[in-house]
Amino acid sequence: LGTDVAADGAFRYLFNVTGFYGIPCEGTAVSIRIVTAGDTESHPRVYTNVSSADGGVHFSLHLAPGAYIAKASVVANSSISATVPFTIQQCPLGQIVGADGLCEACPIGTYSVQQNSHQCYPCPQGANCTGGAIMLPGGAYWRSSIWSDQFHRCPNPAACQGWQLSIQPALLACTREQMMQGLQAVCD
Repeated sequence: LGTDVAADGAFRYLFNVTGFYGIPCEGTAVSIRIVTAGDTESHPRVYTNVSSADGGVHFSLHLAPGAYIAKASVVANSSISATVPFTIQQCPLGQIVGADGLCEACPIGTYSVQQNSHQCYPCPQGANCTGGAIMLPGGAYWRSSIWSDQFHRCPNPAACQGWQLSIQPALLACTREQMMQGLQAVCD
């Protein structure tokens, strides 16, 4: 029995079927039942696959973020089973839950700063959105925090010009670090 939850939300499950003395059993049907943790009976998803020559039965399922329980059992003998709880993590900042339930990054010109949002928002006026959750002030604009999507025109536009070319790469790197670590990162 082995499990792996990939970054793309795919839950990979391997159920090995062996007979006496650990000899692999080829052609054995195995059913996997996936339920949401805490709701074990109302809406199960059931999948069936057959073991290969090495006795392995492979499942790769795409699931939305949340907590689940997987129970695999041999179809001919349901007393041979294994149960595994697992969690698909929330979409990180800058990614949305797509129509298929998987996380996908917001493209350049859009942004999302809410976990598990279903929509990328158009870049605000005065901002430069590099995709994901990154929004940088453009031209003669500023903002009060990396978490704010409110950009304000500089009262003295000359004071906001020129800095862009010299420090924008450092600001971008710092903003990415803060987005990844939350407010723990400190930028100089």
